[in-house]
Amino acid sequence: MSDLLLSSPLWSLFLFSLIPISLKVLNKNKESSLFLSSGFILIGIFTSLVLLFLIWPSSNIEIKTLFSEALVFNELRAIASLVLLLVGFFIVLMSIQQPQVNENIFSEILFLKIGSLFGLLILLWAGNLLIAFIGLELASLSFYLLIALGRTGSQALKASFKYFVLGSVASAILLYGISFVVGSSGHFDLQRIFQQSPELITSSRLLTLGLIFILVGFLFKVSIFPFHFWLPDVYRASFTPLLVLMATGLKLVIFILLFEWTRNMFSLLEFSVLLSLFQWLAVLSVLFGNIIALLQKDFKKMLLFSTVAHSGYLLMILIVSQMGSFFGRTALLYYLIVYIGTTLGIFICLRPFEKKDSVALNLSELDGLVHQKPFHAFLITLFLLSLAGIPPTGGFVSKLFVFQALLDQGLWWMLFWAILGSSIALFYYLKPIALMYMKKDLQIREKKVFIRLPRFLTSCLLLLSGFILASGLIPSLFIFG
Repeated sequence: MSDLLLSSPLWSLFLFSLIPISLKVLNKNKESSLFLSSGFILIGIFTSLVLLFLIWPSSNIEIKTLFSEALVFNELRAIASLVLLLVGFFIVLMSIQQPQVNENIFSEILFLKIGSLFGLLILLWAGNLLIAFIGLELASLSFYLLIALGRTGSQALKASFKYFVLGSVASAILLYGISFVVGSSGHFDLQRIFQQSPELITSSRLLTLGLIFILVGFLFKVSIFPFHFWLPDVYRASFTPLLVLMATGLKLVIFILLFEWTRNMFSLLEFSVLLSLFQWLAVLSVLFGNIIALLQKDFKKMLLFSTVAHSGYLLMILIVSQMGSFFGRTALLYYLIVYIGTTLGIFICLRPFEKKDSVALNLSELDGLVHQKPFHAFLITLFLLSLAGIPPTGGFVSKLFVFQALLDQGLWWMLFWAILGSSIALFYYLKPIALMYMKKDLQIREKKVFIRLPRFLTSCLLLLSGFILASGLIPSLFIFG
């Protein structure tokens, strides 16, 4: 009974997700009001937040285990759960009056979105590799279906099938790695392997190979180079809230989970080759993501490829934290929170430019925006400056944390590439700002269609912009541990 109470944030979220789709069935397959369906989901997320605070660990060292250690809950995972639920809250708000979604299947889409959020929470709370695999597959299956339900028709089905095939291959690699780890160690808990079986790590090649497969399977999901090749197809078919959830929620959960499970892994001499490999993957992700983003003329595609670079920075922090840096945990959590807030903000800002049957947004759409919507142009500028790492935004402090973490471990060569990647990013992040403020042809701007943002999304933008400025000016408010 106590386990059910401790896991109440999970079950309450799932139960509330059933309400809109149940109402549709009882109403002879007629869709309820978008605001009514979304309202039930928002109440469910709020209820989960309240329950989360009720079971919040009292200290950093307190660990709550559920269902015979199948689920594990501590302060770090509690903070990540809080952020993930807030992401879900914003995603639902973004979904209301979403032009890229068929309103006749809105309840099904909401159910799948909460299903993916539920899967991510299970993944985040996972106490062993088996539960993690179940949570990851639950979230992934929801993503596959959501992509197929996009309004781009056959293109959506094609992208969904491609992502399903590629995701299945990654899942097979992950499952293969799990079988190697379990076969060589006898249990599913990675943390227990590192703590209780150091001699097994040094002697078992099978265990090392299994760990590599597991890491590759997880890194595919966060689009680390060269496992990013699923991004273009998903971009062309997915509606914006889904893109945001995959770019933020998935990164948050997987990097937090990897941080806890691979603690001090790279400090072992036996993993020196693996350490070098992942250092180069991080560097190549930063360089490739920024260079490809620099070549894009589509605003959303530019932002999408920039997520590869941000994954590279997060992998850098993960590596140095597992090499023994005490600064790594703070840097990782802070970077994730600021990145999520900034990504949510910039994609909400792009909402007025969206079309029913297309996710494309050419940079020329922003020409002279400051003359028509000066405050909206200011918000876009603020979020872009944060992504670029320019003061006084939280993105600037995030980049400083990355550089400081690399310096702590004496990784000067990685620091060089990280700074070079950030320099490249300045060019494509500042280009939209230049178009908004320096384009003088007002006739072009007047012909553009600019949909008015609903008040609730405008309020979200004000909250997110305030957070970005506060995290840059007073970063101590958002530093945990």
